[in-house]
Amino acid sequence: MLFCAFPLLGAVSGQSLCLVSDETTKGTKKVQTFGVHSSDGTFVCLGLEQVAEKSAMTAFGALEASVNKLPGVSPEFFKQFMLSVKSTMSDSARTEIKFNTIIEKYRSQVAPEVVENFTELSDEEKAKLLNVSNFFCQLHLVSNFTNVALKSLLQLELSMTGVSRQEEATVLTLIKAVTGAEKNQIASQKSAKRSTDSKRYTADIVRYGFWESKEDVEAGLIKLNTEKLKKEAIAAQLRFRDKVLNQHADRQLFKMSSGQIQFDVPQLTRKLLVLLELDEQPGHFLLLANNELVGKLFIQKAPDSLSSSSSSSSTTRSGFIEDVWKNRRGHDFVTLLYDDDGSSFKMSREDFDTSISTKSIIFI
Repeated sequence: MLFCAFPLLGAVSGQSLCLVSDETTKGTKKVQTFGVHSSDGTFVCLGLEQVAEKSAMTAFGALEASVNKLPGVSPEFFKQFMLSVKSTMSDSARTEIKFNTIIEKYRSQVAPEVVENFTELSDEEKAKLLNVSNFFCQLHLVSNFTNVALKSLLQLELSMTGVSRQEEATVLTLIKAVTGAEKNQIASQKSAKRSTDSKRYTADIVRYGFWESKEDVEAGLIKLNTEKLKKEAIAAQLRFRDKVLNQHADRQLFKMSSGQIQFDVPQLTRKLLVLLELDEQPGHFLLLANNELVGKLFIQKAPDSLSSSSSSSSTTRSGFIEDVWKNRRGHDFVTLLYDDDGSSFKMSREDFDTSISTKSIIFI
């Protein structure tokens, strides 16, 4: 993997470079990477080199290969580059320490070739020119220090309280409690928002009905006499499928605009019809075990016998699963509790599963 050398060429001409390096193993492959920071804040990644093993000499060879592969560099560029390296940054592995030693030795060897009148410089000037500062990442040290500090705090607490055994220092327990409470609060807020949105989108579906076929779409739209109402009804169907049913489909199918342009009714209708075609598998949303059913929200296409309204032959209602139970004969039943009037309805598990498979009942 190669990167443009032009920023690097400019940096070498008069700036001090900090060489950064790291290596890792991915499966059976070992890779080495290098980059340079210049004194003006520029960073250039030199690329990735696959290596046979992790020795310091192999790493130095990989560095030379990375630099020489950069477009536009001369055969002597690597020597100039290394003389511009005034510091290194890496982890503190032994191979990296050895790698730094190789860099210092190489710079001393090529300095007479690269630096004009190098032999005429004083020893102090040569030492200053060849000096390289090495910086090591302390992440592992800090991370490991945490365990040591907590162990010491626990030992101190045990000696002061006289308790013979304790799992962890009280301060760690307190930290966990505080951070746990914060995480729970954030999770609770997200859950509350999802619940609020779900109820709002479900309320829209209860108002318009859940359209699950082309015929439903045509019948639903013909009842609405303005373009605005039709767009709102289709938008409700798209939001419900996206946010409540979590239908898996291209995200573009759920969008109601492109940039500043709002889609019209025919465009939105086509999106919905595509989603209906993708949703051909009956009852694919969920079929849950008994212990998972209780508390699940649903919408139901219910006949008049299940509804307090008799204005039409069929209506859409929402609610949740109140209970799943067995009668004395061992037959399974499900109790549905409806949101609109608080009434409940008991049905056999067989009928319930049939309603799920035919999508008369859909979990939300």
